[in-house]
Amino acid sequence: MATRCQGEELGREYAFDKSGQVVSRRDVAMPIGTRVTVRQLFHCLPVRRQQLRSAKRLREALASVEAAIRSAALANPGVRFALLSDGEALLSLPECASLNDRVRQVLSYAVWQQMQRLDCQIDNAVGGRVVAFVPASGADKAMLFRNGDLHSFFIVNRRPVQSAKLVKMIRSTISSAFGVPTKLPVCVLSIELPADALDVNLNAAKTQIGLANEAAVLESIRTMLLDTVPNQSLATVSNTVATTADIVVANNNNAPDSIVSNANNKDVRADAAGAAAESHLPTSPVAPSAESPDQTEQQQHQ
Repeated sequence: MATRCQGEELGREYAFDKSGQVVSRRDVAMPIGTRVTVRQLFHCLPVRRQQLRSAKRLREALASVEAAIRSAALANPGVRFALLSDGEALLSLPECASLNDRVRQVLSYAVWQQMQRLDCQIDNAVGGRVVAFVPASGADKAMLFRNGDLHSFFIVNRRPVQSAKLVKMIRSTISSAFGVPTKLPVCVLSIELPADALDVNLNAAKTQIGLANEAAVLESIRTMLLDTVPNQSLATVSNTVATTADIVVANNNNAPDSIVSNANNKDVRADAAGAAAESHLPTSPVAPSAESPDQTEQQQHQ
């Protein structure tokens, strides 16, 4: 590990053994910041090394590492992050001025374009604020909903955390609204709370936290999501009917007001056909009715 602080002319590089003890240190020329390099990570774990010989498991392990770096980057927009594996750059995230810029950088511009930002204050008795980036109405479900939780990021007081309750809430609100309750959306929830409102020492990794007013915090987030994430299936039907009704009004000036205000599917189709006739749009020809043999014979005789 090499690190250099603001105002220092040189950085200091430390090497650690497998038990975490410092075995060497030296001054190095480097930019301000911290660089961590891990080599032979599973040297003392032969079973893990054997598992990672599988290309699939190796990809899964790299994906987990990449998700951890993305989480740290989202929690600290003003810090530059880079991830390399075997000399190949997997991530390069320059420092950003805001969380919005970092979200666009981490999730890609194509994904960011289909997301909406939500912002709410937590219950006054608790204090705090929640900023969320979630799929917007009409977002591409194939792109923004994934299996697993590697693309759902939760941050509390600039600390990446894991929360089964937040995952459950996201499924019951956003995923259900989009009709994919078994998947999780690409999303970012950044929660700011007073320091005395949480406990970060529930586990050694400090990825799980305890909240003094957990129910109030979760309810504030749930209400925000329910108020801003529409039911996609209902929205689609509503938009379709509204669009068709607009066509009727535009092309049929004699259409009664009741048809416009109470347009059900049958009425809309009927008036749309009338509008097409009035505006001289082509309509399907009406097939002649079949005549009985007696009528045909009588016509031929005449």
